[in-house]
Amino acid sequence: MKDAESLDLSVIALTALREIYDDIKATFKSGEQMRAVKLALRRKVDVLTILPTGGGKSLVFQLPAWVEKDLTTVVIVPFVALAEEMKDRCIDMGLSCYVWRDSGTILTRESAQVVIVGVEYAVHSDFQQLLIQMKSTKKLAKIVLDECHIMLT
Repeated sequence: MKDAESLDLSVIALTALREIYDDIKATFKSGEQMRAVKLALRRKVDVLTILPTGGGKSLVFQLPAWVEKDLTTVVIVPFVALAEEMKDRCIDMGLSCYVWRDSGTILTRESAQVVIVGVEYAVHSDFQQLLIQMKSTKKLAKIVLDECHIMLT
């Protein structure tokens, strides 16, 4: 059964990748990237992805967010400038995206496939309430720490 599940996730991941990039020949940058995407799609374990610069770490959460259109992926970034860059990349991929700076409008943030928040805002009670609300309504797919080496040093 695990082999069938793995094959299904491989097909889902590759199909989604090709649809996102509108390229029937698109492939993953590495086997490690593909395995990380499949683990993220499975949503059963925490995933730590360490890939070189340009290795496609962001795709590990972007592709599942694209596949799981009815769920929201929260991305915590260390700098506001990274939030804007991440938002632009998500929008370029066709993902609905919201950058959290304050409590915002419920419609915008709850309908977004990706909510990006700076680490300084992620600790605010309004944002914590949003996470609780998304989890209780089963809309929260995952929480991602992007560039965590910067946040932890």
